[in-house]
Amino acid sequence: MKYTEIVIQELSMIEMDPAVRLNQVAEMIWKRDLTKYDLAIRIWAKHDPVARRTVKKVNKLRMDYIRSVFSELGFRGNDLETRTMLYVVYHSWERPMFGKYNQQKWEKLKKLRLALLTQK
Repeated sequence: MKYTEIVIQELSMIEMDPAVRLNQVAEMIWKRDLTKYDLAIRIWAKHDPVARRTVKKVNKLRMDYIRSVFSELGFRGNDLETRTMLYVVYHSWERPMFGKYNQQKWEKLKKLRLALLTQK
């Protein structure tokens, strides 16, 4: 939960344009490796009710935060939910799934990914 709160409570991002904020969140997650414990915690949560409640709370925090940003961009309904889910899942699982690749490749993929998700 601590790693999710680092992003959500970053005061400098409050006044940013929503698209810039999505970029900043992606940067924070990647550069600080904020998802490094996600896989282990999620496995643990399958067997521990306290961990399971914490994972549910973290999922809700992440989804609510990113949903609010996409909502600021004017997305509603299924468009809003799909973009929110894709963003959260991708940025939560990018490193565990694909490992760490070079900064140049990551920047290029991030730019394309954000363009796709913010395009109306």
